Amino acid sequence: MKIKHSITILSGILALSGALGAWAGEAPQAKAPGTGGEQTQNKWSADPQQIAQRMDALTTLINKSSGAQKIAAAGNPEASAMRDQALAGLQEARSAYDRKDYEGAKKLLGQASQTMFEAIRKADGGASEREKQSMDFDRRLASVKVLLDAHIRISGEKGRGQETNEEIRKAMDEAVKMHQGGDTTRARLRLDEGYVTAKLGIEKLRRGDTLVRSLNFKNKEEEYHYEVDRNDTHQMLINMLLQNKGDAVKQMADQFVKRARDLRDQAEKQAAAGKFDAAVTTMESSTDELVKAIRGAGVYIPG
Repeated sequence: MKIKHSITILSGILALSGALGAWAGEAPQAKAPGTGGEQTQNKWSADPQQIAQRMDALTTLINKSSGAQKIAAAGNPEASAMRDQALAGLQEARSAYDRKDYEGAKKLLGQASQTMFEAIRKADGGASEREKQSMDFDRRLASVKVLLDAHIRISGEKGRGQETNEEIRKAMDEAVKMHQGGDTTRARLRLDEGYVTAKLGIEKLRRGDTLVRSLNFKNKEEEYHYEVDRNDTHQMLINMLLQNKGDAVKQMADQFVKRARDLRDQAEKQAAAGKFDAAVTTMESSTDELVKAIRGAGVYIPG
């Protein structure tokens, strides 16, 4: 079966230009009327399991997050009313979900999420930067929890990957402790690492089936382009991860990155000469070096 070379094992991670910025599980920012915010569409699917996870995340945001606590403490009647409105929207979404009206549930969840974030902003008033970072941490933590739940389910189905579950939990636990200790910056970075680990782990588990069952290339040239995409994604990840690491870690990772670059140059020359069998093997070796660099930067990534 012919596939397009744009199918990559890490296609979901290209959300990592969202990574570590636009997070799966986060509601879009609400905009003032007339600015087009009322037409903002949720870009997540109406898959029943994803909707159930979103409902759980929104429940946490409405009832237990630092944003919810801020609304309760602010004494702002408008913010409290909007929080109640968001809760009502969540309940309506649950009813739609129970009726198997998944598109309706998705729409209601999006509206409720926007309402809750607007309530938090109204209660925020002149919130300090640290308070804003705390709310952002809560939202991101909820996203990683969703990914962990997905990884646990998929690893259970595949019978492998349980060690990655523990790595994700460890990253989350350490991030929460740092956050509670007031080190929000380091907590965010550790949470970012947990996000990357979860995302890569899910794609790795899914890729195993894809390679065995359906990833049949028309020819070696097509497979080469696939490996180029995969190499590009790993390069993007290591560049992001190294931004906030110390000199010792960067120096260690640079050794692997340099070998990866040399191997990629070699693969590109092989491909230019039409030697795609060799080019595929060499490009895979380049990506393996990048995997070592990512692990050396402190993020577990399945091999």
